[in-house]
Amino acid sequence: MEHEPITSDELIGRHVTIIECTDPSWVNQTGIIIDETQHTFLIENDKKQKRIAKQTATFAFEYHGKNTIVKGTRLVYRPEDRIKKQGEDSGRKKGSTRHRVEHQTTQR
Repeated sequence: MEHEPITSDELIGRHVTIIECTDPSWVNQTGIIIDETQHTFLIENDKKQKRIAKQTATFAFEYHGKNTIVKGTRLVYRPEDRIKKQGEDSGRKKGSTRHRVEHQTTQR
């Protein structure tokens, strides 16, 4: 699967729409992400703040003029670690992570 740049970008301050969720009351809710932890987003909507677990939902973000859909399970990292992954991934060719892991396994 190809790397989605938004998964390595700052999400606080971004407009978000929940397009799928295990809790149906969240579906189609929109708001601004005002805080993020490893497992949750704090979203402000109509002057109210609500916390949603990342792993329970699929989110839609506008990113560089395009609607980008991301499963919450791809965002379950501490924000600083998720953003840091951008620099680590940018120097690798597609598929190189798999090769590196196989290589480490065979050296044991």
